[in-house]
Amino acid sequence: MGRKVDITLYRGPIALVKDGDTIHINIEHRSINIIGINGEEKSLEEIQDILNERKKEWKPKPPKYTKGVLGMYTSMASSGMKGGVIEIR
Repeated sequence: MGRKVDITLYRGPIALVKDGDTIHINIEHRSINIIGINGEEKSLEEIQDILNERKKEWKPKPPKYTKGVLGMYTSMASSGMKGGVIEIR
């Protein structure tokens, strides 16, 4: 869960989770899946339809830091999965 920021910035599934969603975390298979909405279990097809609707409405949050060293890091750093290093683009 520590990498949530990387995933939410790029529209990953965690960015689409809302309060009341039921999620299943499978550590062995390294997966997180939404299995219910508002406490009600849903089929995979129903979940996919709901996530597609949420994806249409999703907008990334503006960066918290836009100036100084943290602003530079925010705009230039790679994801945590790649080491969070500065990438010259």
